[in-house]
Amino acid sequence: MSIENPTIEEIQHHYSACLDSVNLINELTSPGFKHEVLTNQEIEECIKANVDHLKIMVNQDFWTTEDLTPLKNAINRK
Repeated sequence: MSIENPTIEEIQHHYSACLDSVNLINELTSPGFKHEVLTNQEIEECIKANVDHLKIMVNQDFWTTEDLTPLKNAINRK
């Protein structure tokens, strides 16, 4: 999937993927979150990877009417 001149469908896909990252970050940083399999280090690495993804995506210039507020909030949550 090209990030340059994406189609409307590709933009929707990018936005959906970003919201998946937002939801995961929110879950992993929620008070009292504990995971029975992942270590704290793995959780931190997962959060970092998703935040990095969001940082790249919010700086794209192809967005149209998508609300980027949840993405920015997730970046700043940690």
